[in-house]
Amino acid sequence: MDIKALKILFDDKSLISAEAVRAPMENGWVLHFERRNGDITMIGTTREPAKAKIFRSLDAAASAVSEIGFIGFKVRLKEVVADVEAPEHFKLKG
Repeated sequence: MDIKALKILFDDKSLISAEAVRAPMENGWVLHFERRNGDITMIGTTREPAKAKIFRSLDAAASAVSEIGFIGFKVRLKEVVADVEAPEHFKLKG
């Protein structure tokens, strides 16, 4: 989705929040926009709108978020990994 379309969704009150998330395997950030229906939308690249645009800095991400109409956004520095219990047959050596 492009910034122009996201502005329309923002003006229509269809976007709830914006969040910058570390781009996996990239040196940059991806913007996630939470929609009122619970879906997550991202800004796409010009060549491939379905592929998430990578912002090289938080300043660049903040400019895009501001242009859409938000006055702030969240920054997620790390992915939260859920605790997983080991299967019963698994034993640690020690």
